[in-house]
Amino acid sequence: MTTDLLLEHRAFDAFLREAQGVLNRAREPEQRLQGLISPLQHLLMEDFLAPEFKAVSDDRGYSQYLLYRSSDRSVAIVALAVAPRVKMPIHDHDTWGVTGLYQGSQVSRVFRQEESRGRLKLSQTRKQKMKSGDVALILPPGEDLRMVEAKSNIPAVSISVLGADIGCERRRTFEKRSGHAGEFALEYSN
Repeated sequence: MTTDLLLEHRAFDAFLREAQGVLNRAREPEQRLQGLISPLQHLLMEDFLAPEFKAVSDDRGYSQYLLYRSSDRSVAIVALAVAPRVKMPIHDHDTWGVTGLYQGSQVSRVFRQEESRGRLKLSQTRKQKMKSGDVALILPPGEDLRMVEAKSNIPAVSISVLGADIGCERRRTFEKRSGHAGEFALEYSN
């Protein structure tokens, strides 16, 4: 199998080398996340992302682009573009990740799923207002369910390093009031 690299830029190449070093040294998800924060923050300060990776081409108001995928599909780096004022559904990731805002502003809400009187219920545990350069960690089970809302007048674009090739996996969305899950596929737009 080969590695997929869909973005070539000196800043992104340097980030990839540093990220691969972190991933080779750190085996536990928590260690990986902590090691990736600083390199991702440095990348977010660079003007490295081509316009086609910042465009919202999906009718739902958000598009996901694959930037890099390891040969064994255990790591993917993606760009997510969310149109102004669009709210994504509450969704899971089922893997660890670190995500940083490259452009625009957004609100990220984290939820916990719990059972109450035999019914599933979602409770918001945290709300994070994000601007360019801010990062957030994704770590199941407690930091996995999220809803993102773009707040800027331009698409909110985030860069995420994830412990799976999520653009090829079925995931779940959740109804806030009932907690019921549905199927969610956010395939790559490129």
